[in-house]
Amino acid sequence: MVYLDSNIKLLRKRAKKSQGDLAEQLGVSRAVLNSYENRIANPPLELLVKISRHFGLSVDVLLKTDLAKLHELQLRQLEASEGSKMVNG
Repeated sequence: MVYLDSNIKLLRKRAKKSQGDLAEQLGVSRAVLNSYENRIANPPLELLVKISRHFGLSVDVLLKTDLAKLHELQLRQLEASEGSKMVNG
């Protein structure tokens, strides 16, 4: 199952960012980001990679893991693990 829409929304809210703030940081419009969060559209591969780097998680995790089911500590550990892979990998 694909969890991209809910994961983007969860991570954005967790970072205390509005759709407008995150959209600006990613270089897209708020309406475009809204369409991803509401499963109206899917981001192109380049933007998917940019989103994954922004949050320090792999594309695989963003797509396949329901982050809402993780406890905060588990999510932090996943971010630390994935972030180190991105830096070292």
